[in-house]
Amino acid sequence: MRKSSQGRWLCAVILLLAGTCWQSTEADQPKPGDALLSVDFGSEWIKIGVIQAGRVDIVLNENSKRKSLSAICFPDAAAPDELRLIGESALARPHQAVQYGRELLGRNHNKSNCYGPHYFPHEIQADNARSAFKIVPQKGHAYSPEVLNAMLLTYVRLKAQDHIGQPVRQCVITVPLFFTDAERRAILSAGAIAGLDVLTLVNNNVAVAFKYGIENNVAQMRAPKRVLFYDMGATGTVSVFAHHVACPPLT
Repeated sequence: MRKSSQGRWLCAVILLLAGTCWQSTEADQPKPGDALLSVDFGSEWIKIGVIQAGRVDIVLNENSKRKSLSAICFPDAAAPDELRLIGESALARPHQAVQYGRELLGRNHNKSNCYGPHYFPHEIQADNARSAFKIVPQKGHAYSPEVLNAMLLTYVRLKAQDHIGQPVRQCVITVPLFFTDAERRAILSAGAIAGLDVLTLVNNNVAVAFKYGIENNVAQMRAPKRVLFYDMGATGTVSVFAHHVACPPLT
């Protein structure tokens, strides 16, 4: 498969997995025209997909790119009229930008300012009321990791809404296999703050294994097959074996 179509397939698989998460009550059942949002939420990059009426679209950002940088730039205190920048434009003022915000989720405060493999050059204050911390990207403004990531997810939601021309709330978000319960709860909180109804969190390796299965029609296999998926990301490298079981022939 061509590289340009890989993002479309991965988002399609994420959305396929989400289809099992629609509530069974009549009021919550998807209606004609309803849209579902998928977010490939990486440490360094974010990719957005939308499914509507059986069609999967990859949402392009303001630079006509399929992925957006996970970065937020806050205005200088001396220039309050400046806009908050998200994505690649945030690096126009790198000293005011916060990158790799996903790595702050669900972690305890430490004095080294190192979270995951990344060092954060910003002031970080302990938040004793929540046994957590807040990051201070600009003087007089402190944000919890959930709020910072909610800003990114709000950007994602608005881009998706601009693309399809209607509101979208329900979504699926991918997370690394190694995410802890605390990190998963934190990203769910960020989604709620951003006005999203997160149907489920999908492990990256599960989404990729399904993508491989769809592309290679494993339903027609007559023998088991093991495949190694190697993910070299900005935060870490993960190797996963997927065991695709053969389907017995129908009689």
